[in-house]
Amino acid sequence: SYSSARVVTVSERKINQDRGHIIYPFANHSQTALFGVFDGHGEQGEKLAEYTMNAVCEKLHSIYVSNNSSVLSKKKVVKNDLEEAFVQIFQEIDNEVEKEEDL
Repeated sequence: SYSSARVVTVSERKINQDRGHIIYPFANHSQTALFGVFDGHGEQGEKLAEYTMNAVCEKLHSIYVSNNSSVLSKKKVVKNDLEEAFVQIFQEIDNEVEKEEDL
């Protein structure tokens, strides 16, 4: 289980399109946290930032939980696995966003 906080401010001119979260512990591991900042731009920027924030968290959590014993036990493996995981996650999100009419 995880939680995230978001700040949405509305001025007279525009909505804050940025989103962010701090999740601790992440993936049920007491020595792991996830920090994320998602900078929205454009007409639907806040929706895209929100979608991406949630999708990154869910997808990374899924990868961590399925590989928990190996990913978290060796620092070299963690670095390589995380780099690969983030590339895969953002490619998946790019593909999903292309199909979404509301984003």
